[in-house]
Amino acid sequence: MAKGLFSPVLDLYSQAWKHPWLPTTRQAIANVFEFNDRSGKTWESEKVAGWNPMLRNVTPGIKETFKTYPVPVKIWHGIDDPIVQEKFSRDFQKYILKSGGSCDLYELDSRDHGLSCGNPIINHELVLYFRRFE
Repeated sequence: MAKGLFSPVLDLYSQAWKHPWLPTTRQAIANVFEFNDRSGKTWESEKVAGWNPMLRNVTPGIKETFKTYPVPVKIWHGIDDPIVQEKFSRDFQKYILKSGGSCDLYELDSRDHGLSCGNPIINHELVLYFRRFE
């Protein structure tokens, strides 16, 4: 098994709640995670506990260190993505590598957030990546 991520949201609070990319982003998070306040006005951290990859895999008390990440990961991220900052993908990769895991980050010279949307080069690369693990 392996994971492929396109401009991933790795920390719901830092990436989506504090910097919503649509007026409805907070409401969508509140609904998906069944917040008591579905209006999107109140962050309820206990409701998303265990769902943020950046937090779920951190070794408690050791900054910037993951537990061993269980599967190889490849991330494709546009360097000028207007919705999700590439910094989060770089940090995620750094933490996985520091724990001894496998993570490739392909930084594309793009402002596009929907990277794979019909792009034959990226789609082909994605297929080749996953075939390595068959």
